[in-house]
Amino acid sequence: MAVGDYTYGTETGVEAKVGWVVPDRDFTDSTTPTDAQVHTILDQIAADIHAKLTEAGYPVQTKANVETNAPRALNWLIMLNEAGASAMVLQSFAIAGDPEAVSTPAGYWKKIYEDGLNMIKGRFLDELGLARTIQLSELLVGTSVDDTDGNRKKPIFKRDTFDYPSSRTLTEEED
Repeated sequence: MAVGDYTYGTETGVEAKVGWVVPDRDFTDSTTPTDAQVHTILDQIAADIHAKLTEAGYPVQTKANVETNAPRALNWLIMLNEAGASAMVLQSFAIAGDPEAVSTPAGYWKKIYEDGLNMIKGRFLDELGLARTIQLSELLVGTSVDDTDGNRKKPIFKRDTFDYPSSRTLTEEED
């Protein structure tokens, strides 16, 4: 089984980061996890990354498309995919994911992965050449400044500021 077209990381990259948990730093059919399980984990982490990318307005693209259109962004996405997969692989080992330890290898890779997911929200990937299909400003909700009768509404933060009972109006008089 190979990783999907939409997966950025590779088994080799995960082996380089956490291969010490298996003999010869090589995931095979006889290791725990197997190479097929590592591929599945990479695909699952990539799906999580794609969800965050979509939420931030980026299109879902194959690794080949990103390599062509935004090679600098691809390198970072590969690192993020492999960090998340490494954390998930290590969490299956008691010694690597001990919750009572102050710092664990699983915790290290998980922190890198979670911090990377948070970076997707900002302009970081824009600067690396990955283009959004939806600008975040398009997602802002605006309301009309006029009410249904054509009167100008007061901004919500100005309403009732200096009013007293029975003096409140929601429209401003034009001078």
